[in-house]
Amino acid sequence: MHRATSNTSLDKRKAIEIERGPYKRPKVDDEAGSRKQFLHSLRAICDRWAIHVHIEGSEGVADGKELLRYFLRETLPPKGKKFPLRECECRHKDGFLPSGKEMCKTSGTVDNGKAQAFVMSDFKQSLRLWLKSKQKSNATLVTDVEDSSVEEENEVEETSSQPVSLSSYDADRYPSSPLKPGDANWRRKSTKQRLAVLFYLLSHSDKRDAFNSAFKQLCAPGLHLVHLCGCGLNTETLHGACIVGSHLKLARAELNREHVHYHFVLSHLSSKESYLAALSAIKGGAGGKFDDVF
Repeated sequence: MHRATSNTSLDKRKAIEIERGPYKRPKVDDEAGSRKQFLHSLRAICDRWAIHVHIEGSEGVADGKELLRYFLRETLPPKGKKFPLRECECRHKDGFLPSGKEMCKTSGTVDNGKAQAFVMSDFKQSLRLWLKSKQKSNATLVTDVEDSSVEEENEVEETSSQPVSLSSYDADRYPSSPLKPGDANWRRKSTKQRLAVLFYLLSHSDKRDAFNSAFKQLCAPGLHLVHLCGCGLNTETLHGACIVGSHLKLARAELNREHVHYHFVLSHLSSKESYLAALSAIKGGAGGKFDDVF
């Protein structure tokens, strides 16, 4: 093996490339990054409204995440009608669903080869309308700089002396004025978000601590929403993606790939008996690593 003899940084770099191969920049976790940006933009909107709204039945809204929790519980199915649910076209309709498991359900806009999605700006608008409907006083003006155009800058400045929120909203940490085309560092971003993100949060919304923990984990890099039921991938035979919260968990990409392998095997079993027998064989091994697969 050739080794570099020069002490210059260039020769050292060449030596490393010869021994280890060329350096490859780590991939950015776009999925988690997109979730984090979207969720924090929702939180920022809610934080501005936190002291200006009244939620019936609550003991007082402390911050934006708590307000967001009430919004999801009130607007998402089964109570809300924003995303009407339907049964997934998956193998569980053929009687393979183990006892104690909910039927797979789905909704949203289908993209080729991806889980169902929704337009983020539409969802944010529905959040603002809901917040406005809970407003304590119509005389209070709550500005939202995220949607402020150039023409509205003077109006924002005139009202900025009013206390917008006494909660944990930090405009520096969670900026809500997005970069525009032509700005430095601007790049086109997705206009959609996966529906499973909302229903994962909804499934952890019974208690505030559980919701806050789920919110934090969804923003963590390297974590993917894994479909335990195996009906989360759009294929020729499995149309739709399950969004039932109890059918989802956050896990590393490696575990997600292993789940995909087991679900591929399960999807080719021809009877309920063989399906349940395969499940029994999968479970109990690898320290219980795959006990939640179904």
